[in-house]
Amino acid sequence: MTSPQPPYGHQPGPPPGYPQQPGYPQQGYQQQYPQAGQFAQPQQPGFASAPGQPPVGKPNKPLTITTAILNIAAGLFFAFLGVLLVIRSIGDLSDEDFVSVPAVILGVVAGLAFLAATGLLIFGAVNLFREKRTGALLTWLGGALGVLGFPLDWGGSATWAISYQNHFELSNAYLNSAASLFDVIRPISVVAAVIALVPLVLGLLPPLKRGLR
Repeated sequence: MTSPQPPYGHQPGPPPGYPQQPGYPQQGYQQQYPQAGQFAQPQQPGFASAPGQPPVGKPNKPLTITTAILNIAAGLFFAFLGVLLVIRSIGDLSDEDFVSVPAVILGVVAGLAFLAATGLLIFGAVNLFREKRTGALLTWLGGALGVLGFPLDWGGSATWAISYQNHFELSNAYLNSAASLFDVIRPISVVAAVIALVPLVLGLLPPLKRGLR
């Protein structure tokens, strides 16, 4: 005698005691995935560039190149002035009539300051061409040394003038006044100080340092 067959279309369930097997999703059900391009990138605050300025994170090439070229020009001028001051100050030692050692020392130090400014400005220009942040720092330091050379040179000239007056016991009222100290200022030193202000200011500009690595 055969066991009764289940009706057509009816599937027998699992035997008692077995866990229920998970069923498959019904026909026609499809999981919705986002299509390409649906992921919108959120706008990062604070990174939008102002109109007419280069994007944030990229160096300002026109300003960087201009600063580097000005560094080279100022460095060449300082090299000429530094060598001139050192040679002139050392040459004063050979004067048989009058020698002021403090004035010679100040003159040599002023010349060395201009020569050191030359080295810093040239290396700063090289680093700016390579878009290195060190270039901005060297530019500022070179300009600062160039400005420092002016009071050193003026101090050397003033020291020489005062020593000269005391040595020969000059009693002229104008020569003994403080106003006479301004007459010993070398115009070339004034020009050097003005030129040194250019890299000194450019090295501190935030647009120059922005984007340099």
